[in-house]
Amino acid sequence: MIGVLKTILYLFVFYYIFKFIGKFIMPLIFRKAVSTMEKKMREQQGQSTYSDPKMKEGETVIDKKPSPKKNSKDVGEYIDFEELDDE
Repeated sequence: MIGVLKTILYLFVFYYIFKFIGKFIMPLIFRKAVSTMEKKMREQQGQSTYSDPKMKEGETVIDKKPSPKKNSKDVGEYIDFEELDDE
């Protein structure tokens, strides 16, 4: 019976220790993650594809995707059906 009480006591103590430490450590971890993501976003904005120095001011370029070519070999064989009269 004493072993069960010790186990329950240890569980409560560890729970409150982790809860107390989590209040201080988790904000630091989140702050670090947010600053890292912010840095990556700033780097991506600096390397934007829209800031192409080759294009002149006011020039408009429209890029179209080439349409996929259909392969005529995949069409198959044409079969002409005739209807038969049931007499």
